[in-house]
Amino acid sequence: MEKMPFPRLTEDQCRRIHEASLEILDRVGVRLDLPEAVDLLKKAGAKVDQENLVHLSSQPVENALASVSTCRFREIRKSQPYGKINDLC
Repeated sequence: MEKMPFPRLTEDQCRRIHEASLEILDRVGVRLDLPEAVDLLKKAGAKVDQENLVHLSSQPVENALASVSTCRFREIRKSQPYGKINDLC
C-alpha cells in the first residue's frame, strides 16, 4: 500500500468542511451552464437568478447525500485511492 500524501482528516475536520461547503452553496451559490441541471435543482427547491446562479439550502444537499450508496464510494476508494472527484459521479 502506498503512503498517503497528506494526513487523513479527523471526523471534526470533515464535518467543518462539510458545514462550510453547505454555507457556500447557500450564501454564494454556484453558477451552472447546463439548463437541465438548473431545472432539476429548481425543482428540488433551489433559488436561481437570471444568470443561472444556483443557491442550495442544506436540506436538499443532505437529502441527496443520504441517498447515495456508501458502498459505491468504498469501491472507488479501494480501486483508486487517490481518484479524481468526478470519479465519484
